[in-house]
Order: sequence, then C-alpha cells, then structure tokens
Amino acid sequence: MLLYYLLFCFLATVCFAIVFNVPRSEFLTCGFVGTISWFVSFVFRDGGSLFLGIFLAACCVTLLSRVFARLRRSPLNLYLVPGIIPLVPGGAIYNTMYAVITGEQTSAVLIGINTLQTAGSICLGILTIFALPGWLFDEVKKLPKISARL
Repeated sequence: MLLYYLLFCFLATVCFAIVFNVPRSEFLTCGFVGTISWFVSFVFRDGGSLFLGIFLAACCVTLLSRVFARLRRSPLNLYLVPGIIPLVPGGAIYNTMYAVITGEQTSAVLIGINTLQTAGSICLGILTIFALPGWLFDEVKKLPKISARL
C-alpha cells in the first residue's frame, strides 16, 4: 500500500510541475523531491507529531531543492514549489471553509487552527533551511552538472 502512495505522490508532484511550467528534463527530479517530502512526513506523522513531521519534511524538501538547484544549475523554485505540494493541507482548508459556510463555527475554528499550524510548520521548515549560509552548498556547486538523460 505504501508503494501506491509513493507512486501517486510522485505522479501528483510531476503533474503540478507540468502546471508550473517546469522543463521536462526536471520532471523526475521534481517527482523525487515531492515523494521524499511526503515519505518523511508520513514516517514522522505515524511515530509522533503531525507538525514535527511536516516541519522535518519541509526542511527535507528545501534542502533537496537547494542541492538539486546547485547540481543542476537551475532555479531553486523549480524543485521547491512542486515539492511542497504533497505537504499542503488542501483537504483541511476545504473542511475549514465548509464548516464556515454551514455555520459550524466551533468546528471551523478547530480545523482552521490545525490548518494554520500545518502551514506554519511548512513555512518554518523552509525558513530554517534558507537560513543556512550559502557557503555550505559551494562544494555541491563544484561538482559536475548532472544530466537528466539516461
């Protein structure tokens, strides 16, 4: 069952990469980054806190995006934006808005707070890795460019 989740996460990330006009040569890399981010969140979500899992997954996707951007000599956003898609709490946002529209204010507040905490965990994970100095990634930049062609 986990293999199906990983496969569909890969496909969803690649589909969002298509929507965001990522070059075809970067589809596999984007799919890999998104799949790893979801897997990290899945592992830590089952063993502990949802927010810790999302935070660590956001750190992982940002770190991978920085490394691949240096290795592939391409913009970081090519990997970061599609890579965080599996972490975005879209269902929770929908449920929050549905509770607001149907008049269930208590439910809307509870789900909304949970959604904001999840979004905050994603933001903190991204900011944590962006706070690392660029010289940490200079050695990665010196490696030869990796081609997507096999």
